[in-house]
Amino acid sequence: MIFYCPISIIAQTSEVNSIQNELIPPEVESEIQFLAEKGNLPSVQTVVVSKDQIKWSKSFGNNTGTDYKYMIGSIQKVFNAIAILQLNEKGLLIIDNDISSYLPLNIRHPKFPDTPVTIGMILSHRSGLEAFKYQVEWDSRYMNFKKDSNVVPLPDAAFLSLEEFLKASLDSTGINYDPSVWHFRPGTNYLYSVSAQYILCYLIEKLSGQTYSEYLHKNIFEPLEMNNTLFYKNDSTAQFAFPKTRKGIENIDLPIWVGERDLIYSTAEDLGKLMIAVMNNGRYKNYQLLSPESIELMQKKHSPGKNLFHLRSNCPFTGYGYGIIQYSNNWFGHGGSTFGYQSLWSFNKSNNKGYVILTNVNGLIYGQENFNSVWATVSSIEKSLQSEIAPFDFRILYLFIYVSGIIFIIIVRAKRRIRKKHNAKHGHASARKQAL
Repeated sequence: MIFYCPISIIAQTSEVNSIQNELIPPEVESEIQFLAEKGNLPSVQTVVVSKDQIKWSKSFGNNTGTDYKYMIGSIQKVFNAIAILQLNEKGLLIIDNDISSYLPLNIRHPKFPDTPVTIGMILSHRSGLEAFKYQVEWDSRYMNFKKDSNVVPLPDAAFLSLEEFLKASLDSTGINYDPSVWHFRPGTNYLYSVSAQYILCYLIEKLSGQTYSEYLHKNIFEPLEMNNTLFYKNDSTAQFAFPKTRKGIENIDLPIWVGERDLIYSTAEDLGKLMIAVMNNGRYKNYQLLSPESIELMQKKHSPGKNLFHLRSNCPFTGYGYGIIQYSNNWFGHGGSTFGYQSLWSFNKSNNKGYVILTNVNGLIYGQENFNSVWATVSSIEKSLQSEIAPFDFRILYLFIYVSGIIFIIIVRAKRRIRKKHNAKHGHASARKQAL
């Protein structure tokens, strides 16, 4: 069904937040409400976290609430990194080791077969792998949506199990093998890879002896009290925000992704609990999700952004760690974008405050212009929250002025010394000439 009309935005507040408005004043709530309606977002879930508490939680829109579940897209990479680092802490793997040594797969760049692809390279998008040939088709095989009624038969590779799909993509005789999806020598640059994440999912299963979903439930969801986070299943009691795709000024309904999937649905509040653990050196209440050292590894620049020292970097951010993006101005986090959903999960290390934004519309299916249309609204909501929880720190400006002043003084003094030496040298030369 296709529809377009101004949505009647109704803000719903979670009972979890008895001290709301400490960080987000009513005028900012009104601004978010206005932006969502103007940008034609069907619904929005928002959360603000401060140190070890969820301080503010609201949902805006129709057919939603703070317990409605949204697909989180690439925020799932944060979960994958945490699971891998947990296995590292248990001694079941070593991050810098060749990932092939743990799997019945030969993961190699066709042009650089002697260069190991390490687990760390996969985590930080430095493997050289982009996306397997039929990755999109495999991802969306259960979505059951025909773009503009065009019936395009899916390739056989789309219906393989995860293990079969990986083998068919990595073996030169496989039906999904394509050497052109591999680019630079592993470890030498950054290239965002969705396909590489499925290798991590497979690694988690092999080393833990559990299914991917079982491991995440037991070691992340349950101890963090993420009770509204799950992998899709036919559960009549679960409430999902129904996905939509943007086409021009219209939002078109998409079906809920069904089937045995390894894709996470969650709520802004549950993702806020994950943020609390990451911001507080891996600790959530009495549970130590990861050691402080592992948390630091997640946020370290394993793939630096383009700068004077890394002119050839392909990384579009300040840096990329293990499942964590380092943005500018001390912001860290990850975004997510998939058919029907868009999400943001970001925190500021300067004051240990952050936010989560979830919406159930995306423009990927109908091209960049439609994607940008949704993203512009989500970005506006993000800026509104950022301005409240981490306003511009004038100390940075003062520090810049102070450092610039010192550099200026050093340069002036250096020039004076050079001038004195020059004058002294020429003065001695003139005196010698006169003496002769």
